This record gives sequence, C-alpha cells and structure tokens, in this order.
Amino acid sequence: MTRRVKSAKIDREHIQPGVYVIQADEDGPVKIGVSSNPERRLAQLQTGNPARLVLVAVFLCTTWLIARTLEAAVHLALAPFRLAGEWFRVSPTKACSTIEEQAARLGYAKDVVRRPRKRNPRRRDDRRRAA
Repeated sequence: MTRRVKSAKIDREHIQPGVYVIQADEDGPVKIGVSSNPERRLAQLQTGNPARLVLVAVFLCTTWLIARTLEAAVHLALAPFRLAGEWFRVSPTKACSTIEEQAARLGYAKDVVRRPRKRNPRRRDDRRRAA
C-alpha cells in the first residue's frame, strides 16, 4: 500500500521577497511591485499585455515588511509620474535609483540588495551584446 503525501503549504514569510522593476517595450512605462518570484509575476503580467515586458531589476529584501514599506516609499516618491496603479512614466534607471535612494532614506541599505541580472539565452538583444 502506498501513502499519499500531502503537499506542504508554502510559508510566504520564508520566501525572500523583492521589489521588481518591469518595463513595457523599450521606452515604455515601468511597473514597480513586490514579489517572491518576479519571473512568474512577469509571465502573469505578459498574459493579455500586447507590449513586450522585460524584467529590468530585482532588489531582494530581508523581510516582506521591508519590501512592502520600500515599495510604498518608491510609489510615493514617483507619484508625479504615476500613470495608473503601479505603472510609472520614468526610465528604468530612474526607477532603480529611486529604489536605492528610498532604501537608504528608510535605513534599509543593508536589508536591500540588487540581484544580479539573469541572462536569458532566448533574448535577442542579449545574444547581440555577447557577439
């Protein structure tokens, strides 16, 4: 007789959260949000979105509280550039520098680390840069 093992529930508090920056097209708006799996979030957002979305950066945070607080501070700092919801008319560079500035202002500089960009072999511009 075989036993069925129930799948363990995932405890969200033990998955490292991150503040992500996603850009629509090459010069489109950016979305700043929080997720423990930004790649999955990107795929969710891409569904039904005609623009090509790109994960520009992820800033890993030590806790969900820090991630949510940082996200709210960044949204407030970029409020004049808000298009709708979490979408802003700023460059990815401006979004990333604002995240870093707000992390330092809140005293979270040691709790927030920019994750190195993962190279996607399917992305055409990554292959062009490598050549």
